[in-house]
Amino acid sequence: MHLSIAVIIVLALLGFRPSLATPLLGVVQLDSLSFNKTVRRFPFSLVKFDGGYPTGEKHKIFAQLGRELSEVRNLLVAEVRIKTYGDKENEDIAMRFGFQEADYPEIILFIQDKKGGTLREIRYGAEVSADAVINFLKSKAGSDLTLPGCLKEFDRYAQFFVNNDEKDRQRMLDKVVEIVSEMRPGSRKDKATRYMKIMETFVTRGLEGVEHEEERARKLLEEKLSQEKRINFEIMLNVLKSFKYTKKPSRRLERKIRDEL
Repeated sequence: MHLSIAVIIVLALLGFRPSLATPLLGVVQLDSLSFNKTVRRFPFSLVKFDGGYPTGEKHKIFAQLGRELSEVRNLLVAEVRIKTYGDKENEDIAMRFGFQEADYPEIILFIQDKKGGTLREIRYGAEVSADAVINFLKSKAGSDLTLPGCLKEFDRYAQFFVNNDEKDRQRMLDKVVEIVSEMRPGSRKDKATRYMKIMETFVTRGLEGVEHEEERARKLLEEKLSQEKRINFEIMLNVLKSFKYTKKPSRRLERKIRDEL
């Protein structure tokens, strides 16, 4: 899976050309000159800082993230390779962020202020697995980051749902049932139905019921499945993340959704 068209256009306008040395699909190679102007073009940038010739399991996992997140339009997945010998390429970036060679790989999420000013950085600093890093992304970005197979509008409903009481959850579920019932058959309705079913599970069985469904999907993914079924379960896990790993909605979003109920 390749970078989305939007990402490619932006990078082309910036005059960026991918590195020909051991490229990772979906992961943009940055350097001292391209780092600032590229990262500032995206609301969210997930960047791995690593040695000059990265290898190992964490490098493979980041390559997997590049592929899985390549269709998320407002997210840049990138890598900066820092050499500690020879021409010491990108050493200034290491000094800027205070990296030591023993720190690599280091993963940082950069969040661009909505007004286009401050660039906030959040260091990951936990066990590196594709699932854990995506959970981290959702917990920091909330409904502003729409994962593959998810719907931005329904991510916001999920955000409201989990951060309110039982009465509001039932009202939100009733609203979603109404919306889904009025949708025409198709992929969008299929996606929305997943949110509805998770809300129903939450209302009847609580968070434990949702966690049970998550665990079931994970176990099934360990089995030999057709490509279609595998994609379906991966999407289900992404939708579940919208409920489990999300931040409290802003007051503006809270008011907007309450007006719809």
